[in-house]
Amino acid sequence: MYVLHDSSFDVRAYTWVAIWLAVFTFDQVYIKYVCDTVAMTSWGRVYYTNLLSCLPVFLLVFAFQETDVISAREGVHEWTSGAIAALVVSCIAGIAMSYSAFLLRAMVSATTFTVVGIMCKIAT
Repeated sequence: MYVLHDSSFDVRAYTWVAIWLAVFTFDQVYIKYVCDTVAMTSWGRVYYTNLLSCLPVFLLVFAFQETDVISAREGVHEWTSGAIAALVVSCIAGIAMSYSAFLLRAMVSATTFTVVGIMCKIAT
């Protein structure tokens, strides 16, 4: 129905939407399968996924020359107490969200998890 009223219809745009939908569906179902078959606690999954993400992050830090920001050279970038507090709160919130997501994935179906996630995005 939307395509009929799309003033600048472009097949490539809808192709990317279809690709995203296929990848997203596979991702949700596969993660549920892993949660059901691999014996691991929710905390174990949180540590495992965060550990796996560290290597790409370190590579991106060097690729985008973020070492200048991290080193906090005087006058260029400074680590204030507010910046450190924001970083710590952000890390705690990320860990809490990851834990609650894996806990919910273990309790409900992939479809229910997806619906809850989308409703949270709409609500916020």
